[in-house]
Amino acid sequence: MQELTVTAAQAQFIAQAGVPLVVVDEQGKMLGHLTPATGYDNRLKLSDSEFAEIKRRMQSSAPGLTTAQVLGHLRTMEES
Repeated sequence: MQELTVTAAQAQFIAQAGVPLVVVDEQGKMLGHLTPATGYDNRLKLSDSEFAEIKRRMQSSAPGLTTAQVLGHLRTMEES
């Protein structure tokens, strides 16, 4: 993975944002998205409702789908 070094002011802005940012160039063209690290953990934090939904889905007895099934469904959507 490549690195991009930012100025001290940019680093402070990113660290204090606390939410994902859209990165744009000087003309306003979107270059990508940046998710600031939070504390010592680089992963996004889940809200209580998101965590509850994950737990609910894990306890469900409904059958899941394989990766092949999901990809097949996405391919049929592309062909439509």
